[in-house]
Amino acid sequence: MTTVEPREAPSNLPGRLLGAAGLPLFLAYGFMATQTLSFGSLNQPGSAVMPMLVAVFGSIGSLGMVVARFAGATIEGDQPEPWPQRADAVRLLLVILGTALYVVALNFLGFFVSTLLFGFFLLRQLNDKGAIRNALTALAYAALSHVLFVVVLGVPLPRGFLV
Repeated sequence: MTTVEPREAPSNLPGRLLGAAGLPLFLAYGFMATQTLSFGSLNQPGSAVMPMLVAVFGSIGSLGMVVARFAGATIEGDQPEPWPQRADAVRLLLVILGTALYVVALNFLGFFVSTLLFGFFLLRQLNDKGAIRNALTALAYAALSHVLFVVVLGVPLPRGFLV
């Protein structure tokens, strides 16, 4: 008969450090939004509303990551989730870099082409379906979002140099 040794619980220190690093960034983001952007009115919200919402909820989330374990927020048997293994961590970094490239590519390639390429990239990273199915899904998403924003809502989107 073999005995199973209990696994050591993963440390919550990386989550606390991430929360501690995120808190001043979100607060600075909110402060900069109040200094440079207008809140507008209830009928016509200004450009500072969305950055302030991101700053408030990001700060709350960061505080929660820092103090949850100190405040006794553990449930019996509750263990923090382990951090991603090497392959998942690489995939996560690729998605973050892909998102940054998407933001940069919007002005050069335009909304439709950038969204099509980014959607295909995300689908290839996050599922194991075939390339053709992922390409068709990305095409449908790009087309539907273009129709929704441009035709239905009348939102001007970046056209890029290709159009």
